[in-house]
Amino acid sequence: MSINKEFLVLSLDERISLIEELWDSITDEQDSVPISSAQKDELEKRLDILMKDSDAGTDWESVKKRILMSYE
Repeated sequence: MSINKEFLVLSLDERISLIEELWDSITDEQDSVPISSAQKDELEKRLDILMKDSDAGTDWESVKKRILMSYE
């Protein structure tokens, strides 16, 4: 799929707004996005681990910090 040339004439702010609107339209329909049985199994496995040990995993702030540090 290529970018429609009409989008390229938009300003940066307009393109960002368009992306935000597009993303919002996707998140509005996220419940209708199918997932495979393997993905469901993995989610169940991770939920079970979390229920057994609420300290399992890493909190979002730590993950975000680690990601941002990797770009410095």
